[in-house]
Amino acid sequence: MADEDKGTARRPRKSAATKDVLARLLEGRDKADADAVKRRQEEEAALTAFAEAEVEAQEIAAETDRRVKNLEAQLATVRKDGERKLEGVEARKADALLTLQVTGLRRSAEELSTMTGIGVKRVRAMLRDAREAHEARGQGVAEAEDMPSADTEPGTDASPDVVSTALQLSLASDREPEPEEASATPKA
Repeated sequence: MADEDKGTARRPRKSAATKDVLARLLEGRDKADADAVKRRQEEEAALTAFAEAEVEAQEIAAETDRRVKNLEAQLATVRKDGERKLEGVEARKADALLTLQVTGLRRSAEELSTMTGIGVKRVRAMLRDAREAHEARGQGVAEAEDMPSADTEPGTDASPDVVSTALQLSLASDREPEPEEASATPKA
């Protein structure tokens, strides 16, 4: 009673049975904790694998984007080079058509269309472009003797100067006569 008078409760003594139960409970807790630690380690390993895969996926996507941009730039360069080369080839084709029109048998756009299989409108556009290119280069008019005659052997190449001369003569013949030339002709 003296303990009760002091206001403190007495603790029951641990019996052997209580100790046995407590030991089983602690052992169960330790086993549960060990299982929890093992599960946590497995979760951590899985999360680490996921994080590594996520970083790798981001790196692959970035590398793919970089390579695609590089290939797109190469593709643009190839297209630009191809277009530039085609422009040169198209200009040569137009010059050849112009040569056929202004030298030799003086082929019409319709005849050139039939010969080449290119539409008449396209042939006319090509002829116009070739004329403009020759005019832009400022190629002068040479003497008429320099022009190939109609009996020039087919398949021989006319030089650019001959084409330019023929073009200049063709353009000059398409113009209206000068006032001096008009007054020189007798009036009827």
